[in-house]
This record gives sequence, C-alpha cells and structure tokens, in this order.
Amino acid sequence: MQKISRFLLILLCLLLVLPVAGCGGRNNNDEEGEITDLTKLTKDELKVYDEYLFSYKDRDLKGLSPLSICKFYLLSQTREYDDRETMWNLLSEDTAPPNSQEYIKADPEDEIVQYIDEELYTDVEDVREEFIDDNTVLVKWKAVKDGKTYAIKLVKVTDKLTGDEAWKIIYPPLIKE
Repeated sequence: MQKISRFLLILLCLLLVLPVAGCGGRNNNDEEGEITDLTKLTKDELKVYDEYLFSYKDRDLKGLSPLSICKFYLLSQTREYDDRETMWNLLSEDTAPPNSQEYIKADPEDEIVQYIDEELYTDVEDVREEFIDDNTVLVKWKAVKDGKTYAIKLVKVTDKLTGDEAWKIIYPPLIKE
C-alpha cells in the first residue's frame, strides 16, 4: 500500500511539473502537426521566452523564426499574461512605436496598446510565413472565429553593437486582409 501511495505522489508531482516545464499542456500542435493556437509555445520557445522576460535583450531572440516572435507577442497580450512590457520590447524601434512608459501604463481600452481579440489567434488554421524580402515577413493565419485572414508584419533588426540579427514586430501589429 505504501508503494502505491508513493507512486501516486510521484505521478501527481510529475503531472504538476510537466506543464510548467513546457511539456504536457503546452503542446503547440493538433494531431496532424498543424498549429492551431498561436499562444502555445514549444519547449524550446518556452525556454527562450522565459530568458527574454528577464533580459529584454534582442540577443536572446537571435536565430528564432518570425513565427516564434509572433507567438511571444500574442502570448504576452493574452488576458492570462497581459504583459505590455514584453509586448513593447518585441516591437521594432525602427517603426516608431509609442513611448515605452506611455504604452505600458496605458488604459487597456486605449488604442495605443492595439490589443487583438484572443479568439482571432487561439483557434487558427493555415499558419504560414510569407517573406516580402530578406528583411520583412508576414506571419499569416486564418481565424476559425470569423474565417478571415490576419497577419503580423515583422522586420529583421540588427544590433548596432554586436551585429546580432533578430525579428521584431512592426507597430501597429495586426493586419486584417
């Protein structure tokens, strides 16, 4: 009996720890391997996302796909997270986003924040990256809610000191097609 109790305790602990570690409930794909929720991160993406939350250094984004950056932004703006500091840091400075303090402290209903209806990116199909040129890409998806196609435009930025390249989101973020 004691062995069964110990086994159940270990099993319960694993079930509680796995989602936090990026496994279990963090699955990004449906049965066929297609992305169906743009806020679900892979294990590798979750690790980078957690590192980025503590540094906001573009070097942490080096080598990530535009889709990964898009997912970071959308996850940050969910009701669960509502992390405007992360949202602002994922925006390209070159596209003249609003002042960081103004953006972070803005009322949730203020147009400056540009919140996107969660149902438009948490139940999606046909997710794809369409490169406009080597430095600009659209991450597109079709929202199941209304059947319309949406996109977020990203640009490749280069750190002036290190030369590291990373994708950042062009403000305002959402494009409706």
